[in-house]
Amino acid sequence: MTPLLRNLPICTRLAQHRSEPQNMAGGSGKRPTAKQLQQQLLEAHQQLETVQQAQRENAAALEAATRQIQEQAAVLAAAQAEAGAARAQAEAVASAAAASTAASNTASQAGSHEAAELIPRPHVPRGQSLKIRASMGIDAKLYTAIRYRIHVLVHAARLSWQDDFRHQDVDKLTKVFNGAAKDFPILKRYCHHWATAAIASRYMQNVRRNARRNGHIPRRARFNRGGSNGRGRSASILDDGGEDDSRGEDSD
Repeated sequence: MTPLLRNLPICTRLAQHRSEPQNMAGGSGKRPTAKQLQQQLLEAHQQLETVQQAQRENAAALEAATRQIQEQAAVLAAAQAEAGAARAQAEAVASAAAASTAASNTASQAGSHEAAELIPRPHVPRGQSLKIRASMGIDAKLYTAIRYRIHVLVHAARLSWQDDFRHQDVDKLTKVFNGAAKDFPILKRYCHHWATAAIASRYMQNVRRNARRNGHIPRRARFNRGGSNGRGRSASILDDGGEDDSRGEDSD
């Protein structure tokens, strides 16, 4: 069979066999025998099987290519999602850093503002007593709470109520100042803890005065303005660091 005949469809080739019997019979002019027809039919089936096999291979290759494309699309989508998540995370980190910086700047400004507004201890003319609450600029309710807490801290620190406030142990005073500032941060506004010191000193003065009145400790002798006792201390009410305070506990 010629190569051209192999490439023709089966029906066309059968028709050609019928119209050209001499070619099929080997050029003898006779009709093909049954054996020859069976051979030709077998060859046609083989060719058909070859074509179908090629089609199946092409279909399998197409399916594999489609599956590969889908897998690559899934990988691309995952990569895009990961990139989006990374971008969102980077934006969140940048936003948090910006917020932290802003908060830090705000706190720094607030700290500077607070430091700039520290309240100094007011000057008290000689012979007068410090009006603690008025000088602190707070209401009576808050002042009462602060005063009570400082009284508790004085006892907790074991300050010596019999001694002048200026002669107390520095470490014990530090405990009082830090404890009061921790419980009432507003006390940090007053330079060198003068408000805390004034309240504690006034309280210890009153304790000593009551103890003298009740005879628990000797009464102090009073001296003339001239300081005849050589100490130069007047009989008038001293500043909060002094011993005498005839007005009693801060009543303003």
